[in-house]
Amino acid sequence: MDMGQKDFGELLGVGAGYISEIESGKKEPSVTLRQLFKHVAANHNNEAGTTPATTSQTTIDIDKLGKEKDEMMYRLKFEDAQQRIITLLEEKDSLRNENAELRQIVADGSLEKKAGKQRKSL
Repeated sequence: MDMGQKDFGELLGVGAGYISEIESGKKEPSVTLRQLFKHVAANHNNEAGTTPATTSQTTIDIDKLGKEKDEMMYRLKFEDAQQRIITLLEEKDSLRNENAELRQIVADGSLEKKAGKQRKSL
């Protein structure tokens, strides 16, 4: 598309300033705006017989913006999953230690002695 930010923004229903912020990476367009961009770009390119989706100032790679957002989301989910795994492993180790202590108490007969003392005190 060979048009300025103002014209392009009008097609999308947003201001030229917002288009500028998207192009500079300061803002990220919503999913709806990305879909509208694709639709407008496809229709304009078909009418003009061109293929690139650019303004006269710069290229807006709407697919790249969406991918970067997806990558960040998946990175955060991955980090969250890693933290949950660490927490579960720590809990597993703690339970293993408690289990070993209880087995030792049972093996020593200490549990029976404690239970007997408690019955006598009642």
